[in-house]
Amino acid sequence: MMSPLQQAIAWGYNLRSDDGRNIAVFPWSKCTDEHRRFIKKHKGKILHELRLERKNGPGTYLTEIIPSLLQKRGCNCFEYAARMDQWGPDGCEERFEEIVAHLVDEAGKRKSLSLFGKKPAGIVAERWVRKAISRARQEDIQ
Repeated sequence: MMSPLQQAIAWGYNLRSDDGRNIAVFPWSKCTDEHRRFIKKHKGKILHELRLERKNGPGTYLTEIIPSLLQKRGCNCFEYAARMDQWGPDGCEERFEEIVAHLVDEAGKRKSLSLFGKKPAGIVAERWVRKAISRARQEDIQ
């Protein structure tokens, strides 16, 4: 018999909890009402399983590095971060330019950041992505 977390993964969802109290489900937009009820019903068990297996990937570290005031509700940032976690450090290295371009594009959607231009945003994004990959590699070593 599958655990609630394994069941959600079998349905094609990626679940994570950054704060240990709430569950983020990716892609939420494709989560059926029945699956949402199941996840809510088994929230405690799922959070426990996530705590046991927690391993931070580059995407998780990137969301910690990017200031929260730059993270916009409704964007696909956490979904993209979950993909980065699945790629791991090596996969993110291979997709480095793609990830940086994604961050620059997202920055351009925010009025306060679009004033700085793409080049400065790209420089900052490169640093953040390198730092996130480096932190994930350090965790792999431990």
